[in-house]
Amino acid sequence: MKTKEIFSWLKFIKKVKIGLLLILLMLCYLLVNLIFSAGYYSLCEFNEEMTFFDCFYFSNVTSFSLGYGDFVPVNVFGKVLVILHMIITSLLFALLIAVLTVKIFHPDDTIVFSKNIFFDKKNQKIGFRLLNIHSVPLINPEIRVHYSEHCVGNVMAKVTILKVQEQLIGFFGRHDHICNVDVNDDFLTDLEDAILFDNDKLNKVKSRFRVAVAISGQNGIQEIVQIKRYYAKDFKEGKSFKQIQYNEEDRKSRINYSKFGNFEDDFENIIE
Repeated sequence: MKTKEIFSWLKFIKKVKIGLLLILLMLCYLLVNLIFSAGYYSLCEFNEEMTFFDCFYFSNVTSFSLGYGDFVPVNVFGKVLVILHMIITSLLFALLIAVLTVKIFHPDDTIVFSKNIFFDKKNQKIGFRLLNIHSVPLINPEIRVHYSEHCVGNVMAKVTILKVQEQLIGFFGRHDHICNVDVNDDFLTDLEDAILFDNDKLNKVKSRFRVAVAISGQNGIQEIVQIKRYYAKDFKEGKSFKQIQYNEEDRKSRINYSKFGNFEDDFENIIE
């Protein structure tokens, strides 16, 4: 399985609700037992006359390796099918444990990044916005930013670490945070070249310019790490993001963002 396919499964597991995930796992388990029940009913001989429900009962007993002994296959084919059934269900249980482990110890993304990132040529800075949507604050958060360009022709790849002007200190609660990052002339030149390259309709491929943002910290008892990649198309020229006004109640209780009405638009709004 390719790495991209593995991560797509991990993303699906993290995003799906735990209730729906349990239903899907149970349906998968029942489907396997129903398939083997049909095989037992149509192809195998047992020590007693069996109905389809008896075969389904035997299939579930076999899958859990209980072995009550009230029904026993008497021909070679039946015994081979039982062995195959136990192997498959053992692998299935291992998969179920792995899926639940990912869901429990790798929770859904709790940090929301702005879709766009602004760049200010005059003050030589770029910026993005963060929002913690979890009720528990992110403890000891740390933000790292770098930009890179991959190899193109005879141009070597480069990775440059960028300096964040103000790091989050202590914890990151449910209010948004605008993160400003210092850049230099080389960065702005590379960015403008990438934007021009992407806007040229003659180019069938996109530029290899990107800015990667990583935020890490502890959320309760778990270590949280989230990464956001911004490409040339995500940059908008401006001075900063629009400030979001919170009221006094939002400082005391869990914020209900739906009350803001146009919160999503304000969250992405860049002041030119």
